Amino acid sequence: MVPYVLLAVPVGIMSDRYGRKLPLIIGMSFVPVLFALYSWAGSVSWVLILRLGQGVIEAPIWVAGETSIVELSSREERGKALGMFGSSWATGFAAGPLIGGFLYTFISAGNSFLICAVISIPAIVLLGTARFSKTGSYTSIPKIDFRKILLPGLIAFTYAGVIGVIITLFPPYGRELGMTEAVVGGLVTIFSMTRAIFLTPIGHLVDKIKRRKITLVSLSGSAIGFAALGFVVNFVLIGLILGILAILGCVLYPITGTMFSDIGSERGMGYAFGIYNAIWMGGWGLFPSIGGRLADVVSSSAPYLMCAGVLFFIAVFSWFLMDRSKS
Repeated sequence: MVPYVLLAVPVGIMSDRYGRKLPLIIGMSFVPVLFALYSWAGSVSWVLILRLGQGVIEAPIWVAGETSIVELSSREERGKALGMFGSSWATGFAAGPLIGGFLYTFISAGNSFLICAVISIPAIVLLGTARFSKTGSYTSIPKIDFRKILLPGLIAFTYAGVIGVIITLFPPYGRELGMTEAVVGGLVTIFSMTRAIFLTPIGHLVDKIKRRKITLVSLSGSAIGFAALGFVVNFVLIGLILGILAILGCVLYPITGTMFSDIGSERGMGYAFGIYNAIWMGGWGLFPSIGGRLADVVSSSAPYLMCAGVLFFIAVFSWFLMDRSKS
């Protein structure tokens, strides 16, 4: 995650200067190499080194890819476009571990990574033939009003962080509550697939509804949901809460993405989304780290109560700072 955070902004600037296609091709060209190396990794140390390399490779893919999605959509349908993009990666995040577990059982972990390397090659070929709306050629870093980044940045940082807490910390929490591996996996799948299903329609809804009200509903509802998650022990109720949290969270990705697209000038959209991706990955890495420490020192439910408190604070902050003319 550290290489990703450090490289996201430079990659965004690079895409503004040379176009979106170049960083995408550079990043994707190393994907088959990376997964082939994963298949040969013989120690945890090598896996950690490869994970650092993965952060370097993913930065240009995510930043340039997300920027391209924004530029290929009209301002009136940007939420829908970001929702469709979010649905695609949310589906991959949900299906990938399930398919990977199946492949691991039947053909081993190493061969599973080799399959990933092979299937990434057609994606590189398709990318090479694709046309992009921007060709780049900008030579200076545009000026961006960083005061405008504060609110959407805090929302994106928090949203990525609380998602990271669920994905990373819920499995051991569920097992501590007495759930089987199958139940824990099923609940995480419910959360992941709900996001994949609802991101596109909610992104379309974001284009139609004034952003202030829907943002406040999402943040305050998520705060209540995470507080409940810290106390409820019945797995059926937990599954219901996770589903509701997934739906509420689907508001925040297209909302913050749209806000950053408004901030990025025509000449600096890559720069703006480089900042956005750095913020996003920072939250994804920091929240689970702090939450894991709280789980060890305080209680296993402490990470979820932490998320509830932060979400409540951001909701109050948004109440005062979001433009009421867009309410």
